[in-house]
Amino acid sequence: MKQGGFSLLEHSVTMTILSILICGGVIVSEVSIDNHKKNETIKKMLVIEKAIIAYSLKTIARSNFLSTHFLCPASPEIIINHSEFGKELKGNNCLAYDGVIKKQNYYFGVVPIRTLELPDYYMFDGWGRRLSFIVNTNMKNNLTQKLYYIISHGTNGKGAYNRDGFQIPVSGNIAEKNNSNVADNYQNISDFAITPEFDDIVKGKSYITLVRDITGGILLNKALCKILNLNTLPYSNCSLLKSKIQTLCHEKIEHLTY
Repeated sequence: MKQGGFSLLEHSVTMTILSILICGGVIVSEVSIDNHKKNETIKKMLVIEKAIIAYSLKTIARSNFLSTHFLCPASPEIIINHSEFGKELKGNNCLAYDGVIKKQNYYFGVVPIRTLELPDYYMFDGWGRRLSFIVNTNMKNNLTQKLYYIISHGTNGKGAYNRDGFQIPVSGNIAEKNNSNVADNYQNISDFAITPEFDDIVKGKSYITLVRDITGGILLNKALCKILNLNTLPYSNCSLLKSKIQTLCHEKIEHLTY
């Protein structure tokens, strides 16, 4: 019989329960933070995709929409305060230097944020790492192939470049390797894999889908022409745009009327 207070056994049980509650709370908190970072990453990717559509509209206005490429990756290594940070590496075609990798018709680098006229904030995913960007420069041979991929390397960050332009070592996981600069090729990009280690977040779009977004999914008819007109394309030349788009698509886009 105890004379007052708690016995050693009661103290032990109480401390065990408190430990379980604290550990459980830490785990729940970590999961919540991680989910927030994933959501932040996805929101940034959606903004980048809209910026790509806007960039494509400007490209149409310059009559270069049918060129061999539409947008090139930026260097993953250039530091933030450099004048070339976030700018696409492009000559007559995409360029492969300063960390940009070329494999067959694909170029791997990071999202060209400044070329897309977005704040530098959008270069980084929810974990503060640079978003990778892969471009297919031979899209016209197969319009249903992915034209580009935007990749966050997820919670573990394996294969990503950090804020300072240094790469986190690539995982041995084949799915994560496929999404990195050491992939054998970029025809096997992984957007889903049933493995504990794979946590990449991937968004990709084909050329035909981009064209449909421009012509119908985002802006329609005269609204599109008005935007083009701001870039010195005469309003009467909207019929030329319609003709260009129809040469890209496998079926005619009949809803384009002016």
